[in-house]
Amino acid sequence: MALPGRRGALAAILVLAVAVPLTLVAGAGSPVGSHMAVVKGRSMEPILHTGDIVFLKHPPPDGIRVGDVVVYTRGGGFVIHRVVKVYRHGSATCYVVWGDNRKTNPIPDPGDPLSCGTTTLRVGGYAYTASGIPYSRIVGVVVSVHGSLLKIPYLGGFSLLFR
Repeated sequence: MALPGRRGALAAILVLAVAVPLTLVAGAGSPVGSHMAVVKGRSMEPILHTGDIVFLKHPPPDGIRVGDVVVYTRGGGFVIHRVVKVYRHGSATCYVVWGDNRKTNPIPDPGDPLSCGTTTLRVGGYAYTASGIPYSRIVGVVVSVHGSLLKIPYLGGFSLLFR
């Protein structure tokens, strides 16, 4: 919906004046050094979409619970998925994570069996042998308010264009 006349132009300038610096600060998908990340990919649809900006916090290991959405490191990049199981392996706290979009994520994420061993995950009558992600690879937990993820829809798409 376009706004008429000068008001529309002023609103567009205001949106760009806020959006461009915000998305550049968000780090084009990299949460390192910031408290925001830009979502890229379909693995968390329908909750999160490419271009959504999410806000991160970094709780202690026992502050991350089943149902939390986390950002973690994998192979030099970052993944944003939901915690489906928390368990202890020796002195390590480990998290089995899985993207919400089961069409693109039919099984839990590969974990770190050297740090976390393996565990059994039971979902919908199926049993999976899975390995968790150790706390040391957790970058942050997506902030939620009353059970809803705190996000700015699609605004981070600008930063993805500059990559």
